[in-house]
Amino acid sequence: MSFKIGIIGCGTIGNVHARSAAAAGLTVAGTWDVLPDRGRELAGLHEGCVSHPSIDVLLESDVDAVA
Repeated sequence: MSFKIGIIGCGTIGNVHARSAAAAGLTVAGTWDVLPDRGRELAGLHEGCVSHPSIDVLLESDVDAVA
């Protein structure tokens, strides 16, 4: 079982957080961004990752933590 992380804000720093989490063996499981295309783009870089329509939906998903 892998620790699942969600990324809130998918700009430069969000991408750094996602890459760092993946490199550490965490699963990037969800994203959200005020610009939905950015959230979808980052989610597309991580297998099984889902872009969520709101922060609340991301927080209610099965992520263990957010960055």
